[in-house]
Amino acid sequence: MSDIDAANLVLAHQRAELGRAEILRGVSLGLQLLVAIVAATSVFISEGGALVRLGGVGVVLLAVWLWTDWAYRRHRSGGEQARRLLQVRYGLNQPIAEIGFIVSGLAAPSETANPVSVESYFATTAPPGMRRLAEMVDESAFFTAAIQQRSGAVMRVMLFIGVIVAILAWLFFAPELDPNSRTAAVRVIMALAVFLLSADIIGAAIAYGQAASAMNAIRLRISAAQGRGFPDGDVLQAMVDYNAAVEGAPLPLPFVYRAIGSGVTRRWAEHKAVAGIGV
Repeated sequence: MSDIDAANLVLAHQRAELGRAEILRGVSLGLQLLVAIVAATSVFISEGGALVRLGGVGVVLLAVWLWTDWAYRRHRSGGEQARRLLQVRYGLNQPIAEIGFIVSGLAAPSETANPVSVESYFATTAPPGMRRLAEMVDESAFFTAAIQQRSGAVMRVMLFIGVIVAILAWLFFAPELDPNSRTAAVRVIMALAVFLLSADIIGAAIAYGQAASAMNAIRLRISAAQGRGFPDGDVLQAMVDYNAAVEGAPLPLPFVYRAIGSGVTRRWAEHKAVAGIGV
C-alpha cells in the first residue's frame, strides 16, 4: 500500500468514526431528555401500577442511554486515534509498523464515509515534514474554532430559551394553580432542570467556548512558528496541544457545519492566500 493510499484509508476511518460518534451523541442527548420527561411525568401519577410501568420505561431508557454513551465514546476514541495517526503518517510521512493493527481495531467501517482523498482534504502542498504538519494543524484548528464557537452559541441560546420559557410559564400559570398543583409544577421544573444543568448541556456550552479559544491560541503559535521556519519542538507541541484540546471538547453539534460551512470555507480560502498555504 502506498503512502497516500494508507493516509486515505486512515482518513476514511477517521471520518466514519467521528460521523458515528456525532449521531450517537445526538441520540444520547435525546435519551437523557426522555429520562427527564419520564421523571417529570411521574409527578402526576399516583396509581401504583402505572408508576411501576413508568419506572420500567425509565430503566429501559437508562439502559439504552448507557449503551449509547459507551458506543459514542468508543467511536469518538477511534476517530481521535485515526486523526493522530494521520498527522504522523501523512503530515510527517513517518512509517508506523502497527498501522494495520491500529486500523483493524477501529469500530466503524471506512466504507460508511464518502471517500475523500487526503490530498484534497487538506490544503497543504508542502512536502512531508514540519511545515506540512503545521499547516494541517492550522487548517484543522481554523475549522474547529469556528464550529466549536457556533456550537457553543447554539447551546447558550437553547439554554436561554429554556430558562425564559420556564419563567414565563411559571409567571402566567402559577397564580392560577392550587398549592398541590404548584408543588407538582416545581417538581417538574426541577426534573427538567437536572437535564439542562447536566455536563452534557451547560457543561458543553462552556466547553465549546473554551475549545474555540484554545484553537485560536494554537493558530497564533503556528503563525509564530512559521516566522521561525517551523521549529520541530514548536510544531510538535502545537500538534500535541491541538489534539488535547479537541479530545477534551465535546463533539460539535452535527448540523452546525452544514449551516456555516460555506462561510468558513470562504474565510479559509482568504487565509490560505495570505499565508501562502497550498502554493
